[in-house]
Amino acid sequence: MPRIHQAVVAISLLLTGPVYAQCSTGQVTDVGTLLVGNLVCAQKVGTTDANNRWSEHHTGASGGANNLTEWARGPSSTVDPTHVTGSWTATGDTISYSYNGDSGGPYQYTVHDNGGSYSYCNGSTEHSTFTLRAIASVRSNIRRA
Repeated sequence: MPRIHQAVVAISLLLTGPVYAQCSTGQVTDVGTLLVGNLVCAQKVGTTDANNRWSEHHTGASGGANNLTEWARGPSSTVDPTHVTGSWTATGDTISYSYNGDSGGPYQYTVHDNGGSYSYCNGSTEHSTFTLRAIASVRSNIRRA
């Protein structure tokens, strides 16, 4: 097979090869340390609408119950200000969320590092993906806007 054909086949396999579940590798073993003090900007897998996106600030310390703050439009917004929406607890590789007024929880996930983004997983099923932002950088962006 000519080299050009080999290259085309190799590139095709890279682009169309099997997609591995984001929940099979890269499991974070200390979820609390990863999340504490950071803003999680998440999107439910398989959706694109705004109702399935959220930004939650993980306050407190690693271990124990901590406040979970919905960032909304930010602390200075009069329309949709930042507010405490529930609590979170991390134990090793598992995070649990409980939301105010929601009797369906707590919701538990493992977290997997995808190399710049992360996944919340229930076993081998990816629930949502997220990125982390330091609160200081978010506040500086609000001031510039």
